[in-house]
Amino acid sequence: MPNAVVAGDPCLDRLTASLPLRQQYRRALGADRDTTVVTLTSTWGPNSLLGRNPELIDSTLAELPLDDHIVTAIIHPNVWFAHGPWQIRRWLADALRAGLRLIPPLQGWQATLIASDVVIGDHGAVTGYAAALSIPTLLASFPDHEVAPGSAAELVGRFAPRLDRRRALPEQLAETRSRHDSERSQQIAQRVSSRPGQCADVLRSTFYRMTGLAEPPFAAPVPPYPVAGLDADREPIRSCRISCDRECDDILLRSWPADVVPAPRRGYRATETYVAVELTHPRRDLAANADILVIGQGHTGREVLASHPAALMVVTVVASDRLSVLHRRGRFEIELPEPVDLPMWPALMAAASHCIYRRSQPEVSDGVAHIGSRRIPFRLKSI
Repeated sequence: MPNAVVAGDPCLDRLTASLPLRQQYRRALGADRDTTVVTLTSTWGPNSLLGRNPELIDSTLAELPLDDHIVTAIIHPNVWFAHGPWQIRRWLADALRAGLRLIPPLQGWQATLIASDVVIGDHGAVTGYAAALSIPTLLASFPDHEVAPGSAAELVGRFAPRLDRRRALPEQLAETRSRHDSERSQQIAQRVSSRPGQCADVLRSTFYRMTGLAEPPFAAPVPPYPVAGLDADREPIRSCRISCDRECDDILLRSWPADVVPAPRRGYRATETYVAVELTHPRRDLAANADILVIGQGHTGREVLASHPAALMVVTVVASDRLSVLHRRGRFEIELPEPVDLPMWPALMAAASHCIYRRSQPEVSDGVAHIGSRRIPFRLKSI
């Protein structure tokens, strides 16, 4: 075809140019080096991830601990504009309260993809880009009959493992990452673009040749995707379920969002937990059944404890490194060597202290809370 030009893929080239910014993208999502970023991506139509598994975002959040996971969602613009942004956010209201980072439809998805440790997707283009970038990929939906033979998407369907809803998600994510084959990703990348890294140069040369102008003597620029463009919709986490395991003064804590419910024997339903809720949480049923209530200094602990008979204790943030706890068995303070930056950290530290206080109500006791990869020493003082 004399009037056709094979230029490659400009999006893949920009994604590749953006790889050095991965840690900055992760920080923009709230992730550190020990956080696993799990991204769910859905194209549009009845055979998409959301078309076949509309509850998958909620169940993913429900199974993965808050302590070391961040979940993001990339949804095709056709879904956003067919139903409207209000409806999308309404459908995902529980997920947003559970910590979901919802990526806007027009920008930010590229940076989110690069920040991801594992992607759960379908036959859409974003899943294909993830696989081409050698990001471990798990397929929640893949209608083989809708995929063009010989395409990059066909290779994704051939190589990527399929999600099994009968199995626990954390173990499937671990398997997907440990068994990832970078050579297969390279094969997919070769199907995505036959001219990797060349698209800007080829298109610029073509345009200058067509206009009869002299082309600049330097390579065409390929700008990385800006960190500022990653502006995810998110809400503060105001509820969680906390498990505590104690070995001497070391207390292992795990937490899961309370706004979403996992399948039986998954997530928090696989162990005993305390329900922790901020008093201002919009779901009154959670606050009414909470074991741990986090309140502001404008509230009175005794009144809150009296009006919530299910509660075991009420926690007030006195300072960024000090908490006041009114327990059914007494009152104590928690002192920290430095501020803690974790979702629902007052409730986590109160739960850790409860593991010590419930047995003996000591005057002073030191402990260490282990939350994900973090080691947080604390001191409990009865008052």
